[in-house]
Amino acid sequence: MKTHWKRDDVTRMIQDLSRIIGADGVVTGDELKLIESIESDLIKFTRSYMKALADNVITQEEDEELKRLWERMYDNAVKVARGDGVITADERNILLRVMEKVSEN
Repeated sequence: MKTHWKRDDVTRMIQDLSRIIGADGVVTGDELKLIESIESDLIKFTRSYMKALADNVITQEEDEELKRLWERMYDNAVKVARGDGVITADERNILLRVMEKVSEN
């Protein structure tokens, strides 16, 4: 689990994903929903992380909860991307990027 998570990391990840979506010059409603889902999950994760770190110790329970939230972000993103039955190239690229980030941590 990443031990030096900052709010700037959330901003950078959303900016990175937004660049992927905007690469073709078109942002669809489905792509926007996907980014909003990921952003929401990142905010939840960050809040939980900051709460866990408040006492300068992340317990095993807190660590497990953080891992669960982090992995849920990808699972939720896949559900949103599949919502219309079609995963576009941009959505696939976003999912790959999120999967890379989830795997890093």
